[in-house]
Amino acid sequence: LAEELGTPQSDADVRWSLGKCRDISIESSQFGRALPFANECWEVTLSDTGNDESPSAIEHHLSQLIAVMRCEIELAMQPDADNSAVVANRLIDSLVAACEDPTVDKEEQRLDSTTLFRCADAIELCARVHRMSSASVAEAAAMSRATELRARAEVLSASENAEPDGESPA
Repeated sequence: LAEELGTPQSDADVRWSLGKCRDISIESSQFGRALPFANECWEVTLSDTGNDESPSAIEHHLSQLIAVMRCEIELAMQPDADNSAVVANRLIDSLVAACEDPTVDKEEQRLDSTTLFRCADAIELCARVHRMSSASVAEAAAMSRATELRARAEVLSASENAEPDGESPA
């Protein structure tokens, strides 16, 4: 469809459809079926964002990589999961740094509690990868980091929900 029509809308429709096929397959625990969709979504994301290293692009990369990692873990694809965990940690480090950087426009980059929750989810997957290779110290460190980020996300979420219309309290 994308090749035949080649319009921005048809490209978006194909990306959306791939993501839905991936998500439905993952939710029904059909990880072997989901992995090709997840890999294609990952490749399309990399292609679409090019050299964009903005926090919002990095977060989009991470959201796509999480699905790939889930499949790799469930299918016991150790070397692939190890490689994905390395990439995920790089993305997570960039996002956490952007969240902590006072010069980054958090609203413009869409950095909020959801970002930190996504990072915590990805770190928990990295912990599962460590468990696959019996690296208990690395697994424990990853779980500790995920717990810390999840706590920060909870605090940030509470403050976001307390602010009327996204304005800072006076």
